[in-house]
Amino acid sequence: MKTKGQMKKKRTYNVRLVKSRRTYTTREIAELFQVNVHTVRVWHRAGMRPTVESGRPLLFLGSEIRRFLTERRNQHKCRLKANEFFCPRCRVARASVSDKVHFEMTGRKMGKSHEQVLIKGVCGSCGCILTRFATENALKDPVWMRMVTQGQET
Repeated sequence: MKTKGQMKKKRTYNVRLVKSRRTYTTREIAELFQVNVHTVRVWHRAGMRPTVESGRPLLFLGSEIRRFLTERRNQHKCRLKANEFFCPRCRVARASVSDKVHFEMTGRKMGKSHEQVLIKGVCGSCGCILTRFATENALKDPVWMRMVTQGQET
């Protein structure tokens, strides 16, 4: 069993727990998200604005808490183009080496009529194996078909 010091830190918080028009103290926010009060103070220094800066205790409007946490979560997202993968080693979106792209049918259903496909490739800069989930409709996409046919020609 893991002790308190060994627990994995949770970096995403359920912002739907926060009521938009209610004010919260730092202690209430800490209890709501099950974090330390010091974490809420770090959020305040990072840009979560209280209703009145000079008042004590600091009161935060629920809509401000939601805004801050969703902006913080969206900073770490990486939008991918049609022919890109997310490279876990480089931590950015990368295109695969064109002759190394292939598809693997998993046999699992996605929704009622689509089958899951793994699109696999290799990072051009670090050589890491890249994986992207899709449906069999991705096989019809000209971007992927061009990369697969280029790989078969060489």
